[in-house]
Amino acid sequence: MTNPRDTQKPLIPITTKECTHGLVIVDAVDADLLSVSGTAYNGFNAYAGFSIRVENNRRTRKYLHRAIVERMIGYPLTVKMLVDHIDGDTLNNRRENLRLCTNAENMRNIRTPKHNTSGFKGVSFDRRTGRYLASITVNKVSKNLGRYRTPEEAHAAYLEAARLYFGEFANDGIKNIGGAK
Repeated sequence: MTNPRDTQKPLIPITTKECTHGLVIVDAVDADLLSVSGTAYNGFNAYAGFSIRVENNRRTRKYLHRAIVERMIGYPLTVKMLVDHIDGDTLNNRRENLRLCTNAENMRNIRTPKHNTSGFKGVSFDRRTGRYLASITVNKVSKNLGRYRTPEEAHAAYLEAARLYFGEFANDGIKNIGGAK
């Protein structure tokens, strides 16, 4: 199956019961990875992957995004080498959407946590003052960015700080805003 807008980007239907909502997107050059033993969807962390045989005829899981980046760089990734999906869509495994990163960089490019009650990344409500608090964590240190009357004002302060501190890994909670494609 191919994307009607771009014949160079195959769309591979997810075939397992955990995923009924999407397609894995890969570049044509990497489509052969999907025929290794079929693409599966990991419902726990939402990554596409496949299983391969290793020593002693055992099987192990290989994540598709890691296999593609290994092809791009020409050598195997170590456990500490992480791959970031720039747009946050773990089923979009096109080369232009993947980049190597550190754990800290990967954490910067996350979406708004589900337990967030303000609706905005980097914003919480301060019951004591009745205002919205903007904060950002940089190098494991939380920085207070001020208190604001509206969550939108607080979020604007967070976005400005995220661009300053996180650069291309800045994320507004929905999508990457740091300037990476």
